[in-house]
Amino acid sequence: MSGRPDAERPASAATGDGAETNARSGVALTARRALVLAELRRLGGFASVQQLHAALQARGVTVGLSTVYRTLAAAEAEDLVEAVRGTARLYRYQPPHHVHHLRCTVCGDSVPFVSPVLEEWIESLGPRYGFVHVRHGVRATGVCPDCVGDG
Repeated sequence: MSGRPDAERPASAATGDGAETNARSGVALTARRALVLAELRRLGGFASVQQLHAALQARGVTVGLSTVYRTLAAAEAEDLVEAVRGTARLYRYQPPHHVHHLRCTVCGDSVPFVSPVLEEWIESLGPRYGFVHVRHGVRATGVCPDCVGDG
């Protein structure tokens, strides 16, 4: 690791190696990278690398411009950000689509569902309470129409 103040320091993770690594890309999600992505999400729309870097600095976050570039490149490869090219490349946070299932408590059948509202709310919990690497599981159960008709 570099002695520079903006050097990327790995965030603690359950893996024991000091950084959470994305299984698909092998890219470590460091504390600084998590801050960059959280700020892009907070901005809510498209932003250039320079705009994102300035927003981080305005909030007192010390992160190098190269870290912002590398983070957005890795996040784009993981479909965590949407990038548009024009005179400047702009990025927007794009939460991953996470599928949940509504399971029948009688027959065990299930129906998949996606809820962007639920995902956005859960993603807001980490920053609100100072948590990073937030994961979740949702258990939704009920009685399906076939089983209601049988009862």
